[in-house]
Amino acid sequence: MKKKYALLSRYIRSYSKSKKKQISELDNKKENMKIKLEEELSKFNNLLNLKERFKKENQKYDEVYNSLMEILKSRGIIFNIKNNSEVQEWENLIIKEVNSVYALVNKKGEPIHNIDKKYGNTIKYIINNYCYSVTIIRKDGNLVKAQLRILEK
Repeated sequence: MKKKYALLSRYIRSYSKSKKKQISELDNKKENMKIKLEEELSKFNNLLNLKERFKKENQKYDEVYNSLMEILKSRGIIFNIKNNSEVQEWENLIIKEVNSVYALVNKKGEPIHNIDKKYGNTIKYIINNYCYSVTIIRKDGNLVKAQLRILEK
């Protein structure tokens, strides 16, 4: 009987040792998972903060854009052009793309003034998103002033 108890006792100790080892391994896994979770939460919070910062920055840019568009709508853009063609005061011009450069063109289709390439994206945006009007507002001896106005749709 003593042998049975000794064998049973050894089996129980072996089983207990095995289960303690499994518990220890699971505790280690649990700690590792907690650490990974904290790292991921930290990354997530950083991304949320970054998103909020970009959102605020975007709002600032939207405000600046809207105020600039309001100024542009109220004042327009003045082009000073050398008087080298037959245009009259209060004549309407159109903006056309000529050789990948935007130009002010009179009603005969003759280019009056080429707009600098650096303003090409802005002019393209205005043409595609707004109604506009370009009018000769003053004609002096050798200078013509044309004004681009953005109209409400």
